Amino acid sequence: MPPRLRHLGEIAINREEVRRLKRVKEYIDTYKFPKVPRSDKLHPEDESPYRKEEVCPPEIIYFLSAGQGPEILDYELAVAIAGASKKHTKIGKELAWILARTVTRFGEENHITTIVNGGGVFGIDAAAFYGCMNVPYENWRQNEGYNNLLGCAVAVLGQSVKRGIYPHGERRPRFEEALLSRGGLVSQIAEPRPHQTIRTALERDHIITALSDANIAIECLKKSGTVDGILKGTLQGVPQYVVNWNNITIPAPLGKPPLREGGDYLLKMDRIPGRQEVKPFPAERTEWNDIPKKFYELLASLCST
Repeated sequence: MPPRLRHLGEIAINREEVRRLKRVKEYIDTYKFPKVPRSDKLHPEDESPYRKEEVCPPEIIYFLSAGQGPEILDYELAVAIAGASKKHTKIGKELAWILARTVTRFGEENHITTIVNGGGVFGIDAAAFYGCMNVPYENWRQNEGYNNLLGCAVAVLGQSVKRGIYPHGERRPRFEEALLSRGGLVSQIAEPRPHQTIRTALERDHIITALSDANIAIECLKKSGTVDGILKGTLQGVPQYVVNWNNITIPAPLGKPPLREGGDYLLKMDRIPGRQEVKPFPAERTEWNDIPKKFYELLASLCST
């Protein structure tokens, strides 16, 4: 256990005490569970589809924070931003930063409480958390810019909250401190067993989506935890979005093209009868500089429903 966490105590929270988890549980209980094929690294495509217990929020979750109470899980607007942790691109990370920063700005300008959810790993998740907390994009590697933290963020872990975020690294302590002061850690795992694995990471995807009013995938592979989370989210009745890079005019200096495989797969798959449809963002051709405006409009639509 990292020394900086020893003075903190985790809080066990019942599913019935968290509005969004309760809502998802009630939604899943109202319909016959459809057959949806998996798309992750652990299961072949012909393996049995998702089971209801894999998608239903756990009865108990554990919460850890240095500066916030568990009431942040019920903030007025919660958005999950997900994507590749290893094969991400510079433009993917920048877009995650922009969208998360837009969530915080939307809350500030409309006087509502907002939160960004994710897994807290490297790549897209971390970029979204930096954007949410207003850590300057250009200062990530310098560990600077932590003096004006704004938005709140929650990382859902595939290991006990007592172990802190995963993976650990020399640049991560400041990130974890910022996350704990302006948000918190959540897990369904009580005991501090060995660190997060691919399996436990997949097992926590449905908590990220269940704690959110919408989930948006930035870039990912077809067989990935991001696609797994989107599919589980559709079964939970949570609005799901995928960045449609074909609709974005990408500035030339932003490096290699984004990873489109997972998003293209999700947008082309057949709609699950009676369930949430995976929608593209943006829905029409959009200039890069207009992305914040388009996402702001999407957030406004979520608050009006």
